[in-house]
Amino acid sequence: MVKQININLQSKALITLSRFCCLQLFIFLLSLNNYNRAQTLRVCYIPDSRSTYQDHGYTFDGQYMAGSGAAKLLNTDNFGNKGIVIKQVELVPLKDIPISPATISKANCGAVFVGMFYNPQSPEVINISELRTIRDWSLQKEENLAVICESHAAVWGYERMDSESRMSTATADGEKTKIFDGPFGKVSRFVQGGHAIGWLKGGAPVVLSKNEQGNPSMVYDHVTGDIILGDVDILTSLGGISPGKSINNENDILFANIWAYAIDLTKKPLSQGKVKISFRVFDKATLAKIITPVVITDKAVMSSELMSDSSGVTSVLLSPNQIYRFQIRAAGYGDYFSEKYVSDTLSGIFDFGLTPKVEIEEKTERKVIAEKIEDRVINKPAVLNNLFFEQSQFNILPASFGELDSLAERLKSEPNLKIELRGHTDKIGPADKNLILSLDRVKAVKQYLIRKGIDQSRIRTKGFGDTKRVYLGQDQELRTRNRRVEIVFVE
Repeated sequence: MVKQININLQSKALITLSRFCCLQLFIFLLSLNNYNRAQTLRVCYIPDSRSTYQDHGYTFDGQYMAGSGAAKLLNTDNFGNKGIVIKQVELVPLKDIPISPATISKANCGAVFVGMFYNPQSPEVINISELRTIRDWSLQKEENLAVICESHAAVWGYERMDSESRMSTATADGEKTKIFDGPFGKVSRFVQGGHAIGWLKGGAPVVLSKNEQGNPSMVYDHVTGDIILGDVDILTSLGGISPGKSINNENDILFANIWAYAIDLTKKPLSQGKVKISFRVFDKATLAKIITPVVITDKAVMSSELMSDSSGVTSVLLSPNQIYRFQIRAAGYGDYFSEKYVSDTLSGIFDFGLTPKVEIEEKTERKVIAEKIEDRVINKPAVLNNLFFEQSQFNILPASFGELDSLAERLKSEPNLKIELRGHTDKIGPADKNLILSLDRVKAVKQYLIRKGIDQSRIRTKGFGDTKRVYLGQDQELRTRNRRVEIVFVE
């Protein structure tokens, strides 16, 4: 009897132990599932429904990618617990308009894919402020990734050019070779489709591939850590991606490797330590050192002021993997502004060369802030939407050249036509500085047109500073509308 009781007790103990183990296994599997879910790459994209133009479809739910690119990413044989990459990809449309930091935060984006909306009649499909929001989001953390196509990369400083070449060859080195020799196979050459084959000019690139003419067709932007494509057809069925869910050719491999690399990149931990960087401030004409305050501003818009050292070289400890703004104002010199990317492996010295002011020109320019206009205006002011300058500077970015070249061609074709350029700024900064900046910017446009063969007598300029703002509220994105150059035609 005692023996029977012991056997029963042992049986109950085994059952209890078995149940406990099953429970623990269930908890383990649940935690493993949560871990896998946590490692899922959420790729946010701009939905096709934002455009009323029926023939573009260069986004994950558009006509060119929904049947190939999206299907391959959502195929668990490619991206999933048992796939070639043991992590899943989830596609999330950014439905809120306009795209804002809150929009991206709400969507919990790991990567943002900016497809192509090329209809010139609907430029509002994605605007400059939204693209700036995506770029700023990418800069917040090293693991925030954007994949940008064609002309939408203008905010990154890139200009999309056209080429007759259809074949591109991998040129990447180091870590970026994962795109061309990754989990889905090796790619040496791939096809660019479409009618106008794109390549990139400008920006801050690590060149990943070049077309047959030797121009960059895909780059890795070392400032933001983003992938920039010279032609959206690299990632669409027109570019050579096969139909269906499987990986069949080199374009398929390239497409899948990009997102496999994105999974690696977006889970990369951010370096915690500080980086020592050095800089020197000097007279650009004489190379003499200058002792003056340098204001350093980080991504959170927190500023600190540091006096440049009498030895000529000043050092400071900064957090890595972000862009810093350096602002310098010294008596007798023009205001200096620069953005520098500080990585966790940065070495060397930043050079800040200040340009001396010319006293005679200074007095003349401040007395006559706008040229006299005697011509009759024959149209309403129009904004040059694709005109971009360096932040708080009047240097024209390369992404602007296409629009300015088109303007120059029109002026050449209509030799009796004259124009008036009107510069405007937002309210940030001193009013007198804004007035000067607005005039300097339109003068920079004027000089560009003169270099293109347009007689200077046909171009009038006027700077308004922040006195004619089109938006008076506090919303930062809408305030960008105030920073503009307008054009009116006169006779």
